[in-house]
Amino acid sequence: MSAPTLRSRIWNLLRTAKGKRVAVATLAFVLNAAPETLLAEMMPEMLDGTVYCEPGDDGPGFTPRSFPEV
Repeated sequence: MSAPTLRSRIWNLLRTAKGKRVAVATLAFVLNAAPETLLAEMMPEMLDGTVYCEPGDDGPGFTPRSFPEV
């Protein structure tokens, strides 16, 4: 069995948040990854509108518009 990809780990956390905005800094801390890496990993979803990257008091954050089938 292979390890989950970073993108799938991000989606799992976004599902757990039940559609609420999650700060990139929080995801980076939990996943032990650089914020730039998370933003790059989620770029396809941001471009197609599946995920919004919105500013907040705690920096940019992801808000899912819908959840893809996995």
